[in-house]
Parts: sequence; C-alpha cells; structure tokens
Amino acid sequence: MDDTRSEVAIIGSGFSGIAAAHELRKTGITDFIVFERSQTLGGTWRDNRYPGCACDVPSHLYSLSWAPNPSWSRVYSPQEEIRQYMERVVDEHGLTPHLRFGKHLTHAAWDTTEHHWTLSFADGTTHTARFLILGIGALRDPVIPTLKGMENYKGATMHTAEWDADIPLQGKRIAIVGTGASAIQVLPEIAPMAEHVTVLQRTPPWVKPRGDRAYTRIEHAAFKLPGVLALSRLRTFAAQEAGYAAIFGANRPLNRIARWSLSRFARRASGLDSVVPDYDLGCKRVLISDDWYPALARHNVTLLTEPAAAMSETGLTLANGEHIEADVVIWCTGFAVDKPLGDLVITDKNGDSLADKWGDRPSAYLGITVPDLPNAFTLLGPNTALGHSSVVVMIEAQARYLAQAIVYARAKNVDLDVRQDAHDAFVATVDSLHQRLVWQSGGCRSWYQTKTGANFTIWPGSSTSYLRATRRFDPSVYKD
Repeated sequence: MDDTRSEVAIIGSGFSGIAAAHELRKTGITDFIVFERSQTLGGTWRDNRYPGCACDVPSHLYSLSWAPNPSWSRVYSPQEEIRQYMERVVDEHGLTPHLRFGKHLTHAAWDTTEHHWTLSFADGTTHTARFLILGIGALRDPVIPTLKGMENYKGATMHTAEWDADIPLQGKRIAIVGTGASAIQVLPEIAPMAEHVTVLQRTPPWVKPRGDRAYTRIEHAAFKLPGVLALSRLRTFAAQEAGYAAIFGANRPLNRIARWSLSRFARRASGLDSVVPDYDLGCKRVLISDDWYPALARHNVTLLTEPAAAMSETGLTLANGEHIEADVVIWCTGFAVDKPLGDLVITDKNGDSLADKWGDRPSAYLGITVPDLPNAFTLLGPNTALGHSSVVVMIEAQARYLAQAIVYARAKNVDLDVRQDAHDAFVATVDSLHQRLVWQSGGCRSWYQTKTGANFTIWPGSSTSYLRATRRFDPSVYKD
C-alpha cells in the first residue's frame, strides 16, 4: 500500500474510523489508509483512563452491530474493556494493515486542479487522497480553566482526559473541579483512599440510577446462542428510543414526573439539597450513577457550590474568598466541543479555512458534508451527537451513507460537493426543531450550545429518525 497516495484517507482510529473502514471494505473499496495521531487505536477509550471510567450506554448497544460481543463483563462496559474490544475488531476484520500510527494531521487542502485532498502531517510527510473522511471526534481536546495564580500552585494537577497514574492520591487532600460525566465516575473511586475530597460544583447534573452489574455465566452462555445477542441489542435500543420523548420534550408530563422522581432520589441518596438541579431534565447531559450521591455523603467529601476564582501555592481560592487546601487538583472540566477541529486546518476549494467559516456554529448537511469541501465527510459531525442513546448507532449510519456516496462518485466520476441551499435548509430545520425541545426551553445553558443559544451538537430527534434520514444517499442535494 502506497503511504503517499490513496483513494480514501480516514483520519482517526476510534469507532468512527473503524466503522468507515469496514463500510468501505463492504463496498469493495480497499485502497484506503486510516491515519491516527497516537501510537495506538481507540480514540476516547484510549485517552480517558481515569479511575471508574466506563460507558454510560449499555454494552450491547455501545458496540458495532456487525461485531457483536457476547463476552462483555458488565451491563455497562469499563474503559479498558471497550479499548480491547476495538483492537480485537480491527484485528479480526483485517483492518490492521490499513492503520498508520503517529500521524498527526495538521492541514488538509482541496486541490482544485488535481481534484484531490493534500494532507500534511506533523512529521513533515504529505499524502494525497481523492476522498477524505474525518473521524476525529469532538470530545478530544481537554479544557482547563485559566485561573489567576495557577503558576504559583505547588501541588499536582491533571485533567481526567490526561490522567497521570503516577500522581499519588492515597491520603491526599484532593480538589475535584466540575460535576460532569467524568467527575461522577472518578469521585467514588478516589474518595475511599483520600484524606479529604472537595468537589466544586458550578451546576448540578441530573443523575439517574445506573443499575450496573456483572453478567452471569448463564447470561454469557445465552448470548452465544443464535439471535439472543441481537435481541438484547434491539431491546436496549427500543428502551433508549422510548425514553427520548419522555426526557427531551420540554414541559411534557412525563418529563415532570421523571424530574420529581430523580429529585427525590438525589436528596435521599446524598442528604443534600444542592445536588438537585433547577432546570428541566435533559437540558444538560443526563448522567447515570449508582454511587455518585453516596460518595458525596461520605464523611471525607465536601460539596461546595462556589466556583474557583484563583490558585495559590497550596490550593484554590473560591469566588467568595474561601480557600481550599489541596495537594492534588483534578480538572473534570470537559472538552473544547466548540472547536471540533482543534489545531487541524482544513482549507476548502476557495482557499478559505473551515474553522473560520464555521465560527462558533459548526454545521454540515446531515452532519456529514460541508459546502465547498468536495469529497469530504465528517463522522459525528455537527448536530449528530445524542443525549439518550448510543452514538455508535449514529456513526454506523453515517459510515453507510458516505460509503454509498463514494460508490456513486466513483461510478459517475464526479466530485461530491453539497449544495449550499441544501445545507442551509438542513440547518434551518435542525434549529427549528430544537426550538420545541428541552435544550432551548429547559432553563439551562450547556456545552451543546453556542453563546447565542444555538444547539450545534445534538440531533433534534430520535436515533430512528436519523437512521431514516441517512438510509439512502441522495445525489440531488449535491452539485452537478
């Protein structure tokens, strides 16, 4: 395989890259390379290794439909098990020869004369490809707050996405900044070993019981029988879809009932009123945990609702002037979702930067194609994330769509460039649908939204509706 030229270049070896590679193979396209900036595959499940890291979607749904796994150890898979699953899938399906590690893409530019993409990597090498598939993910680049006096702090700091297992936590005074998805997993793991943990909460999350458990030997045996695993996946998918309308439709009776029930659960499990949100259920990401509230109720854990304003040599100073002594500060502060390209520069056919065109409102037709970017596709692009089900379902739908598109382009010998009017109509429809949903009217602001309130992250409907929208590639929305 020629490392300087290919028909298709895939960027990223997480679930998106793996799914795209598989779909290309299914269509008979084998001239593709998967470029990965790290030295191993796995995407977010390689990078996030903090204690307690696990998926918040049931295992049988958070896996590839064409690579079912009857051996998941638990209802909700832990991080390392997911990473190993991905490695096994790549190996068993013969995708390993297509992988190139240590290839950090820094610039991709469309060549209007040669009708291909020129890719430039941090190691100084280049590559050309007719088609470009971006599977780089949005939850990739950690965000760490900028606080006055950070340079003076003498203790250890780390973001959950850059976990340093060499930093000792036993018997330490620890400050956790944030109460999002990583915080609710890491606190129950480290609180028993710490002298004291102070949790700084800006906005409380809605938290549902997880109901996690290990699968029994009988269940594992049953999952290996014909049809049983597929049925388990279908039942889980149906249950997740049924919950969509109940949670994300603003001010609906079922939403209010669920909100009352979870408020009661939060107060009983934690003994704290400050953990109950004052916004609608679903307005921010709904989290799941069986041990978050009990961890907050521990004798050596303190929950504070004042934000950090500065750092000193020995800890954090809050907005109200209170000082928190901390040997270790753990940032559970999320990712730069509003900058999905990170340091990657993509230049369209007019020589314009995609990041500049997007500004603070990334957009793409079906979340997959962008005007003036011929033969380029994004996976888990704008408005294709979910708040209720498995993004792997969305990734597979997008991979099938782009595979159809590439087959069409090859057969017709054309470049695919989505029409601006089709793109704009799609974005207008998405924004209009969001106005009726909890993200726009639920009384909160979240990382789903731009500063002006537009939801550029979440699909405004069920997974089923997206599967219908992407089922068949429609060439009429692309330029002749």
